This record gives sequence, structure tokens and C-alpha cells, in this order.
Amino acid sequence: MKSFKSMTLHANESVMKEADKGILRSGHKNLSYRFLLVAVLVSVAMSSFFVACSSDDIFSEDNMDSNLEMQIFGEYLSFSSKIDSKTVGLPEEDVKVLVLAFQRIKLIKKDGLYQMLETSANQINVSEEVFTCLDDMLKISNKRILEYGRISSLIPRLKDGVNENGNENRTSNDCVAQTIVNIAQFMGMSLDFYVVKGWIVQQHGANGVPSGSIQAVINHYFSSSPVTISNGYTPPSGKQVFVVFNYGNGTGHAARYLSCSNDYVLCNDGFYLLGQVSSAYLISSVN
Repeated sequence: MKSFKSMTLHANESVMKEADKGILRSGHKNLSYRFLLVAVLVSVAMSSFFVACSSDDIFSEDNMDSNLEMQIFGEYLSFSSKIDSKTVGLPEEDVKVLVLAFQRIKLIKKDGLYQMLETSANQINVSEEVFTCLDDMLKISNKRILEYGRISSLIPRLKDGVNENGNENRTSNDCVAQTIVNIAQFMGMSLDFYVVKGWIVQQHGANGVPSGSIQAVINHYFSSSPVTISNGYTPPSGKQVFVVFNYGNGTGHAARYLSCSNDYVLCNDGFYLLGQVSSAYLISSVN
């Protein structure tokens, strides 16, 4: 007959063995649970990887460049009508396109002439026609600089660079008349260039309009008020701006203002430095 002590010892050993079996079974369950969790996580990660791979076409280098271009410059710009070398003046809707394109380019002045840092239409997300129009305006602007840099045939001057009629800056009758005709056209009125020029000559002679008389000439055809041009300035809807530039040496130039960006002014006939603006007039209506 076994002693009580011996029975107790065997009982304890049995309990410990059963406990060990329970721990092992519990361990197996925990291991199974952990394995299942890892498998699920790996499966999710793999599925995410495959989704990303299948979406490579969305994030390809070409599309990323295109998306970045759209983010920087907005929509693709193109003219609504066919524009070529025979086109005289842009329709109003295309003028708006040109203004937006102008605000995307980077202009510098080197050796006295304008340069555009962009070399292709794709760089500013515009059509070839729009880019060519900007490039043509650049060439026209530089040609004008070279002409005024020599001796302008439009404004007779003495050898010392002073006007024949005194020291006051004078603006060519041709550009004043042309700007008046251009603004009138965009405000729904048709004026004859030669009639306008003839009236100016009668009032101020053939040597140009003195700077102090510019607004009087403008007010003969329009209702106007002085306005300050600055970067980003946009005329109120339905109104135009007559702007006068001072070239120095007693010479000036008139043009229809379109936009101003980065200290460069865009007009209907080319580019100018903001610092060259001597006066500007907001045209409210036609007389």
C-alpha cells in the first residue's frame, strides 16, 4: 500500500504533466494565431503592391511631368482662330489667351535687347501658334529698340537728342493715332487712322504729341482718367488702357496696354519695361 506522501507526489507530477500539456496546447494556439495574423498582413501588403504596380501608368514619368506642368501653368492654351503672319490684330478672346501665356514666360533684358528664357511651347503648356506669337512680339520689340537706339525716323530731333520744339518729350503721331484706333475698335467704334492722325497734326504739328498734351488728345475721342500700372494690373471689364512709354532722348511711344508681369509690360505691339511707363490712362467709354 502506497503511503500518502507517495500518492501526493505522484498526483503532483500528474498535475504538472497535464499543466505542461495545456501550456503546449495554448502555445500551439498562440503560434497558430500569430502565423495567421502574419499571413493576413503579408497578403494585404502583397495586394497593395500589386495594385501599385498596376497603377504605374498613372504615375509614369511622362504623366508626372504632365501633371506637374498642369499644376504650375493650368490649362493648355491655344488660339480660337487661325493666326498667321497675315493676321492683323487678335480677336478679343485670343488676346486673353496671349495675356495668360505672357504671364507664364520669363523675360530678361541682355545687351539692351529682350530675351525669352523658354525655347518651346511645351515649356509653358501652350500651342505652337501662341508661342510663335510671343516670339514674334519679342522680335518686334527688339527691332523697335534698335530703331530708337539709332535715330527714330518717326520723331525728328536735333543732334543732341532734344526735340526741335524744345526739351519736352514727344510721342509719335503715328503710334498715338494707331493706339486710339486700336482702342476704339475694341470698344466697338471704328475710326480711320489717317483721319485721326490728320487731326493730331493739326493740333500739335508733325513732330509728335508733347507729353503734357497726351491726355487732351485722348479725351478728344474717349472719356479717360489717369491710372497706375503695376505687376498684375488688369483693367476693369469693358475698359482699355492707353499707355505712354518714355524712351529717353526726347522720344516716347504709345500703345494699348494688355498686361504686366515681373516688371515687364505687354502691349498690343510688343514688350516694354515697367520702368519706362511715363503715364497711363484708363479708357471708360468712347465720346
